[in-house]
Amino acid sequence: MWWGLSALYFKQLPNVPAPVILGHRFVWSVLLLAVLITVLRRWPAVRAVLSDRRTLGTLLLTAVLISSNWLVFIYAIATQRLVDASLGYFINPLFTVVLGMFFLRERLTPPQWVSVALALGGIVYLAVMQGGLPWIAVSLPLTFGFYSLIRKRKPVDPITGLFLETAFLSPLALAYLAWAHTRPEAAAFNTQGTLAILSLAGAVTTAPLIWFVAAARRLPMVTLGFLQFLNPTLHF
Repeated sequence: MWWGLSALYFKQLPNVPAPVILGHRFVWSVLLLAVLITVLRRWPAVRAVLSDRRTLGTLLLTAVLISSNWLVFIYAIATQRLVDASLGYFINPLFTVVLGMFFLRERLTPPQWVSVALALGGIVYLAVMQGGLPWIAVSLPLTFGFYSLIRKRKPVDPITGLFLETAFLSPLALAYLAWAHTRPEAAAFNTQGTLAILSLAGAVTTAPLIWFVAAARRLPMVTLGFLQFLNPTLHF
């Protein structure tokens, strides 16, 4: 539900380029997560992951996947293509179910097969009415589906994992923001009100992802997939 309503937040930033919003999501998220890790005394867990090269490499991959997903979604909102994003997130639950069946050997009950068939029929109808699948609708489920699968199979707690994912790309994001906010065109979004809204990007970003990764570690991918229909329904 939080993800579904988050579109209302991003619609408050019509004058801000998508890469700038993405940069703020990284910078404010890593700051908020650093505070949470300090309060919860999770720094030993962070150091343990940093000493494990394989886990570190996996989190770098998930960082690229989730940042790509964020950028495409922000771009869809900025270019008035939220329906394309909604279609992508309608596909995402089915893709998640497929990943769970193929990689985790999960099985569907007969009522779940009926649900999948109904959802698939609706998606095919929407795709035909739009003349095919837009690239936004394809890239969103691909990036988030594999992000979900990898995070489910990697035993890293949600806060630690998300902190490292955002920390990997935050230096690049900070450097880009330093450049973007000093350009002449930045006058359109260097206002006090816009900067205040951008500062909330950390909470808007981290809260649902922490909840999602925690759920992914506890629930079957099939169940997780069906729950994700809430997101595009609210977008639509």
